[in-house]
Amino acid sequence: MKIKLLTASVAITLLAAGCNNGKGKNYYGPGSTAAPLPTAGGTGTTGGGATPGGGGGGTVGQFAAGPALNAPRYRHTATVMNDGRVLVTGGTDGQGILTESEVYDPQAGAWDMVANLAPTQNDAFMIDATGQFATARQLHQAVALQDGRVLVCGGFGAERLDAQGQPVPEMLASAYVFNPQTNAFSAVAVMNENRGWFTMTLTGNANVMAAGGLNQDLSASLTTADVYDPIADTWTSVPANAEHTWGSAVLAGNSALIVAGANVAMGQQGLALNGFPSPRVQALDAQNGTFVAAPDNPGGERFNMAAEVDSSGNAFFAGGEGLDAAGSAIEIKDTTFFYDAGNQAWTAGPTLNTPRTSAAVAELGTTSDMLITGGIDAAGVPTPECEVYGILSNAMLGVVNMATERTEHRAVTLQNNAVMVIGGQNANGDPLDTSEIHTR
Repeated sequence: MKIKLLTASVAITLLAAGCNNGKGKNYYGPGSTAAPLPTAGGTGTTGGGATPGGGGGGTVGQFAAGPALNAPRYRHTATVMNDGRVLVTGGTDGQGILTESEVYDPQAGAWDMVANLAPTQNDAFMIDATGQFATARQLHQAVALQDGRVLVCGGFGAERLDAQGQPVPEMLASAYVFNPQTNAFSAVAVMNENRGWFTMTLTGNANVMAAGGLNQDLSASLTTADVYDPIADTWTSVPANAEHTWGSAVLAGNSALIVAGANVAMGQQGLALNGFPSPRVQALDAQNGTFVAAPDNPGGERFNMAAEVDSSGNAFFAGGEGLDAAGSAIEIKDTTFFYDAGNQAWTAGPTLNTPRTSAAVAELGTTSDMLITGGIDAAGVPTPECEVYGILSNAMLGVVNMATERTEHRAVTLQNNAVMVIGGQNANGDPLDTSEIHTR
């Protein structure tokens, strides 16, 4: 099987060079203002009960405008830290890959550049191993460690110079941690393999699993995972025995799972789909450091899904892309499925109102209900439509629209139970510096 992939999600923007003082490209967008109080609006239907942790919550809620980022960006990361702030790293503005990071402070209701918060200029950036320039990255991953720091690693960008002193564009192996107490980045051990478009999650013993993805020159999908021990500051390579590029990784209960994905590689005509992983679902045995087969998901062969773990430790998956019934073309999916961590069993979920891929999903507070946001619809264009999944009824509760269509954005649950949707691309392919805040 070899199917050329032509969707908007596979394009790669090459980077702009950083400079020697640690600063890369600077962007100063619209001024950040406090998010207005939510106003009545949106569309939706009434859901089930409203018991915290038990699903429900009434209506599907509404969106209000949030504060603007300082730089438009997509293919970035967004991570909620223990102090309630949100760290955004990397991504691209469509012209180059960004070196700069910024932080949302919910108390101030505004974004600020890390460069304005860090103790020194270099502390605000992920500096290359030689200390010459700030590394730029997109298609990377970030996860909050149990000690409160944020691990950022991999992606497509540059962390070294060629003989002519120019940045080398490639998938990266470097890793950094952001310390929210000092607002500073510092380098940690590098991964055993360069990887981008991979998936990452905490494991049951507080380590981090980075699995799959494309290799250094994008010529092959990796069949390994790297497991990071934040105490020892070491990465251990673990054979995964299958390609999980564009897959999903979740910590469901105490099991770190890799779910689905694809075997893709860059060819002469762009990225091509060469097959799907077998087994489709694997679980990391944290004690033995090996992968074992896990119960197969009812969604079948699937990649670019929206995935999220709820506050009860169960996992929800929505949409994505996979083969059509004839097995000859890729189609965007409208189905969902749910993993019960306690019973280690899958349940087929309800059908989405709109098929979507490259969407983002976040839990609505601690209700276990899920907000599926944006993504690319069956017509191949970004959508503003969002849908709410109700855990108690295992049904879609209704639809609510964002002000702007988005794909390759991020959605996170804030500590006040609101969901913030950050950045992305609109239907014209323009990068967005806007955010929207959902409440119900």
